[in-house]
Amino acid sequence: AIEAGKHVLVEKPLALDAKDIPPLIKLRDEKKVLVCEAFMVTYHPQWIKVRDLIAAGAIGRLRHVQGAFSYYNVDPKNMRNQLDLGGGALPDIGVYPTVSTRFSTGREP
Repeated sequence: AIEAGKHVLVEKPLALDAKDIPPLIKLRDEKKVLVCEAFMVTYHPQWIKVRDLIAAGAIGRLRHVQGAFSYYNVDPKNMRNQLDLGGGALPDIGVYPTVSTRFSTGREP
């Protein structure tokens, strides 16, 4: 799609290995298209509101962030439980506390 000059919205992760991302970024820049990961945090109105409240100082100074994200799924055939498909605790759902912190604070954890 990028090579065809199309914008791309891809379900996370953008790549299964970090080494595969720089060539995508290079091609994105050459083709002048958008390439975005579809993290729900980035586009959900509640997280946009959280980001705005933090930026405005509405809750005071942020001192500590602790996050968790879980679900119940014991089916080994479910893609969320298959590492080679981008599943697993960290790649599939463990990224959400990190992504929501980065998005809402504008800082790196």
